[in-house]
Amino acid sequence: MEQLNIDELFEKAVAFVCDGKYEEATNIYLYILKKQPRHYMSCEKLADLEILQGNYDAARKYLRKYLHINSLNSEIWAKLGDTYFCQGGYLKAVKYYKKSLAIN
Repeated sequence: MEQLNIDELFEKAVAFVCDGKYEEATNIYLYILKKQPRHYMSCEKLADLEILQGNYDAARKYLRKYLHINSLNSEIWAKLGDTYFCQGGYLKAVKYYKKSLAIN
């Protein structure tokens, strides 16, 4: 992985996701974050992978990291709300949905 730059690694991880190779994609996204801790797109992709597997707590960790870097993305606030909604945390979900709408 050392030979590829961050953009090339990211594209490779996206291709792995498209091929259903989630573990390989996850490893690349984690590697990117190790090299570039503020790479918020990798945070979002890791959250998406966790959501696909029903790991909502882990997804929230990555979504919060994303929001720590870039708090003005309404879609990420909504996605955070979705993680609570999927687990029956409706009041928390509404809180994040409202935050999402306030940004728009």
